[in-house]
Amino acid sequence: MSKLYYCRQTTEKCKSIRYPSKPHPYKYGTSGCIYTSGCGVCASLMVLHNFGFTGLDTAAWTQKCLLMGARSADGTDMDTVAVYLEKHYSIVSKRAKTVADLKNHLKAGGKAIVCVSGGGKQLFSNGGHYVYVGGLDKSGNLIVLDRRQRQMCIRDRCMCSLRRLPLI
Repeated sequence: MSKLYYCRQTTEKCKSIRYPSKPHPYKYGTSGCIYTSGCGVCASLMVLHNFGFTGLDTAAWTQKCLLMGARSADGTDMDTVAVYLEKHYSIVSKRAKTVADLKNHLKAGGKAIVCVSGGGKQLFSNGGHYVYVGGLDKSGNLIVLDRRQRQMCIRDRCMCSLRRLPLI
């Protein structure tokens, strides 16, 4: 597997990238910014870069997410992002029904955004947390790119697998 692009939302720069919503107005590093609520932006940017669309950085992609209406009260509306990715980049998405389905998708060269939480309590936020899954390692484990290393529970109902359509 080739080297994967990684977008980390917990950098100092991300504290200044505005991503406000009504309940979360922008306050440097503590509210309404990529640092606090941009996991969906970062996960979807990793999809773009790892499919070869490298023309956007975190700030530019954040602006696109705001303009497309993907900012929800507490995070990112991944359904809105998925429609945009398909329309503008020919990247289609569907929900995987099982972890086995996800692994088969990854074996075929697909990528995924997964909403994770843990054991009845949210690990990263009150509403959930998006991570990027870029493939499988030699042992068949998911390669998860996230802002920090923590044990995660991958819930079958929250997986969104993505693949790039051939350009015609």
